[in-house]
Amino acid sequence: MIGALVYLQLTSLRNALSQRLRRLRHPRYLAGAIVGAAYFYVFFFRHFFSGRGRPTLHLAGLPALTVDWPSLLEPLGASVLFVVAALAWILPKDRAALQFTEAEVAFLFPRPWPAARWCTSSSSSRNSRS
Repeated sequence: MIGALVYLQLTSLRNALSQRLRRLRHPRYLAGAIVGAAYFYVFFFRHFFSGRGRPTLHLAGLPALTVDWPSLLEPLGASVLFVVAALAWILPKDRAALQFTEAEVAFLFPRPWPAARWCTSSSSSRNSRS
């Protein structure tokens, strides 16, 4: 019984790995893999492969300057994300992000907000008292 489970797990792992490698033929998956590999290198593996700490910049006649690249890239990345989000908000697309069919609208949104029912019930009770 354990042998069958191990076989099933190994076969599933092999198939999933081969499918992911086949996806790399498409440009968007290849670009995502390159970005993901660069991310893992920069944040996890960079210190394992380099014997030194931060890179230094030597200019003639000036003391050595340490360049802290992650601290320079962080504000730039945040600014780019802000601009992309602002443009997506300011310049919306022609179609809605979520499109519902009539059946989905009837199923997902069956009645108005409960506060509207409370307002109508209180106004009808006020009318009945007077």
